[in-house]
Parts: sequence; C-alpha cells; structure tokens
Amino acid sequence: MTEALMNRIKAQLVRHEGLRLKPYRCTAGKLTIGIGRNLDDRGISQKEAYALLERDIQDCEQ
Repeated sequence: MTEALMNRIKAQLVRHEGLRLKPYRCTAGKLTIGIGRNLDDRGISQKEAYALLERDIQDCEQ
C-alpha cells in the first residue's frame, strides 16, 4: 500500500469515526476508543500496552 493511499484511508476513517481520546460506547454498544478501535472485541496489542506504559511512566517523571 502506498503512503498516499494509507493517508487517504486514515483521513476517511477520521471523518467517519471521529477521534475520541477517552473510551465511549459506539452505536453498536461496544467499548471504543481513538478512531473506532473496538476494545470489547479487539482490545490492544502487547506492543500498544507497553507504549502506553512507557508514556505513563514518562508522565509520572514530570
């Protein structure tokens, strides 16, 4: 996939899904965050969990 195509897909998804930085219930009743990330069915990856942990540690340092 080209970078240009990826950017168009991202822009379309942001327009359709919106961006929410705190968990919410989508129209299907699923716990969701970000740009349509379904936490009930998909959750987050181990890599994402560690990235969040590192960010939380950095925030505590400040």
